[in-house]
Amino acid sequence: MMAHEALITALIVVALIGPGITLAGITGFGGMVITLAAGSLFFALDQITAAALMANLLVSAYVLGSDLHHVNRPVIFRLIVPFMIPGVIAGIFLRELLVPLPAMLGIFLILIVPYRFYRERKDVASGKSEEPDHRSMHERGHHAARSLAGRLWTGSAGFVQGWMNTGGPLLVYGLARAGLSPRSFRATLMAIWTVINTGIMIGHVFSGEFGWPQLKQMAFVIPTLPLFYGIGNALHHRIPTRQFNSVIYGMLTVMGLFLVVRSMS
Repeated sequence: MMAHEALITALIVVALIGPGITLAGITGFGGMVITLAAGSLFFALDQITAAALMANLLVSAYVLGSDLHHVNRPVIFRLIVPFMIPGVIAGIFLRELLVPLPAMLGIFLILIVPYRFYRERKDVASGKSEEPDHRSMHERGHHAARSLAGRLWTGSAGFVQGWMNTGGPLLVYGLARAGLSPRSFRATLMAIWTVINTGIMIGHVFSGEFGWPQLKQMAFVIPTLPLFYGIGNALHHRIPTRQFNSVIYGMLTVMGLFLVVRSMS
């Protein structure tokens, strides 16, 4: 009987993690947000977080290995690392003192992201916006990400990642106008998630949050990862470059709605 229940639990975990992996394959972010928001309907967050994090870590490491030459190193070392890593450390140390408030993140996404999208569409229509140059963080398109606001979003993303493992939307919001091509955008995000989530995963192992039960669940999850990621990767290559930001903003808004609705239920 207990073996049957464990099997059902493992299959539910696969069903929860799979769509998040597909989403991460499309855009490079959002897998943890979707998985944890849906997973909280069935489990306490600490029962699924570690397994979901491990699955996302495996996928991000694979993408990083295959798309390493697409990673924008100046963006990582000058825009992300100096601001996000301190935030992650602070979030980890303060995790026990804070109550997760995913609804706040959801409300932010619902209010701010559509406004940002409207402003960018308006600029394009009026001819104020030019095609960004993807070669260097110092060229057109990176100014917004290098601004004080962009750095604050990046630092906040680190804090939320260390606190609730859902810092992706804030980081994406801060980097959405960094002038990266879709493939470089995804590869750069995957590089960050690989490094940061490795550190967080080590913490889960030492704290006991990732133990034998989660390891048994991964035996069911890992064989499905190529399928779910393959679907996301195929969709990623079908998105035209000019529409990529629209897809990103749409995903962020949907995630915001998802988080708010889940918090109200």
